[in-house]
Amino acid sequence: MCHSKPSDHHETRANASLKSEHICYIAASAGGRISPAWCSLTFEDKLRKISPDITEKQITTPELLLYEDHKLEIYFVPFDWVNVSARVMLVGLTPGRHQMHLALKTTARALQSGKTLNEALKEADEVGSFAGSMRTNMISMLDGIGLDGVLGLNSTAQLFDDRTDLLASTSAICHAVFIKGANYSGSPQVDRHPVLEAFARQVLNKNLEMVPDALVIPLGKGAREAVELTTVLPDRILYGFPHPSGANGHRARQYNAMRDQMTQRVRTWARTF
Repeated sequence: MCHSKPSDHHETRANASLKSEHICYIAASAGGRISPAWCSLTFEDKLRKISPDITEKQITTPELLLYEDHKLEIYFVPFDWVNVSARVMLVGLTPGRHQMHLALKTTARALQSGKTLNEALKEADEVGSFAGSMRTNMISMLDGIGLDGVLGLNSTAQLFDDRTDLLASTSAICHAVFIKGANYSGSPQVDRHPVLEAFARQVLNKNLEMVPDALVIPLGKGAREAVELTTVLPDRILYGFPHPSGANGHRARQYNAMRDQMTQRVRTWARTF
């Protein structure tokens, strides 16, 4: 027996412009198994009330639960801001517990300080996306295939610093998926679970459509398989990039095996812009 947890309806707000500024690919792609209420607009008031002292253990609360069945649980994460003018789009598999924690705390603090929802979501995206050692590993690998040079950067570290205007970050499943409390790592496969597959075919697809000029870089096998379920053109995709997690013991071998091919692909893509 499975069920989706219904979220509150979008509250009517006096300031209609606040709603209109948030271009949500979740609400835009809703239908079937994907609820339009899984957008940050629905959760704004709940985000505003989150304690700045919330711990990683405390984030998986019933108020943030979107879906559960006997296999997995999906929790809301405020990662539905998108940089539509980005030149590079990194696609992970799903936010982990650490990323979810950072995103919730960052969004809550920003809202509590008086920032708009869109400003808060942008800040959460910049702080929480691929945070930690994963980001460090990713920067080294992206620089190693020449992406820094074709973008006119000293290092792709700038994508997370002073050149965030060039970057869009997302995940195949943009909300956090947990298997018995542990981070989802690709099993069951995205196309073998109806809700995960709906996230890829509808939500991820809409997200990729909204960033039409970006080179799409799936991080690891699971993210690549999810991207392949979308309608994005293959010539926009950089294939072969390994997952940058330190837990991926095959990362160096996978990277070295694909490095020359990915370098050439980056150069080919660079000639299109």
